Amino acid sequence: MNRFALAAALAVAAAVAWLASRPAPVPDAPSPPAGLVLSWSGPTADADRATMGGLCAGLADAIEHDGGLASPRITNGTQVEELRVAAREGRMRGESIGARQPAARQAIGDYLDREAGKSGGPLDADARRRWVAAFRGVAAACGVR
Repeated sequence: MNRFALAAALAVAAAVAWLASRPAPVPDAPSPPAGLVLSWSGPTADADRATMGGLCAGLADAIEHDGGLASPRITNGTQVEELRVAAREGRMRGESIGARQPAARQAIGDYLDREAGKSGGPLDADARRRWVAAFRGVAAACGVR
């Protein structure tokens, strides 16, 4: 091997080593949906934001998964609300993010009403899609994928 080939091979090896040693890029946080700006305050603000984001992402996943079943169990808006309340109560065990974060609670409630509606009636494919998108929108506004 001549000196030029050896130098080129060493340069390539150094470049590969340098690229491999760089930290992986952090993915961008999802963009919050238009019209949803959440305000968090107090000593629990970061934890409240993360908890709400995780809860809403989980609700979106559950509703979407249920819709793919041969016989979905969540078939109306009232059941979506019951699922939301049961998930919140199970996760929070008596604590209330809404009581600590009234501005976020109001913004989230208004957003869900606007995007998914208030109907307790039948959950057709379009209504299910709107609920999934709305919960994912809240999760994104909380910085959760």
